Amino acid sequence: MLDKILNFLKPKEVVKCYIEFEAIMELTRVIPQNDNNYEFLLRDLARLIARNKQFELMLEPALDKDKAKRTAYMIEHAWFDEFSILSDGLLNDKKEITFTSLMKKLPSDIELQLGKHIFFPSPWSREKLAEALAFYGKDKKQGEWEQNITNHTVNFYEPIGIGFLERGNHTITSGILQNEGTIKPQAIYDMSAIYDYVLCDGKNYTRKDNGWILKSVTDARMAAIFEIGRLMVEHNKKKKQ
Repeated sequence: MLDKILNFLKPKEVVKCYIEFEAIMELTRVIPQNDNNYEFLLRDLARLIARNKQFELMLEPALDKDKAKRTAYMIEHAWFDEFSILSDGLLNDKKEITFTSLMKKLPSDIELQLGKHIFFPSPWSREKLAEALAFYGKDKKQGEWEQNITNHTVNFYEPIGIGFLERGNHTITSGILQNEGTIKPQAIYDMSAIYDYVLCDGKNYTRKDNGWILKSVTDARMAAIFEIGRLMVEHNKKKKQ
């Protein structure tokens, strides 16, 4: 009864967000962690959720030109400010502990497939999106999609397998939809270390050392992807033991 009263007092959006987060996380508990197929469940569940977000972002300017984003969809939009201080300590190189400073750079001399790997383009112009869809692709005016190094800039994050774009939002959207083209990322990062400092309970992203709230959850699905990443990291650690 008390829970119902408290939920009534909370903003409906917060409650809805938390319920959706918990529903997704329940799926991660369907298969035992000691099952050999557990890692495939995590990987594909994260991909399923991210694919939904991807299409939501790509469709946004078509649905409502006034709500179209004017900036790229980045880490701070998905989770929390990448420059937020996550601990009072310092890293070995004396840097403050932030999302950015914890990223471990991985070899990036590979090509990722636009139709297979997950990227988060955020087209902001209805006109530019229409032109990209009309002109880029096989049998279209500009031909099959090819990466323009100066315009198509992506940072890719493991283990969750998501690429955040700095530029090229409209034409990369077209490449994804055509299921053609590859892109060489600007950088690939391992974000595993972030889980030593940050927790997400579906309501807030908080520092582990003192419980300070970094940001309230506004997107249950991105919060779930964040925590699925934690499960991936923990599972890999157990496999190595």
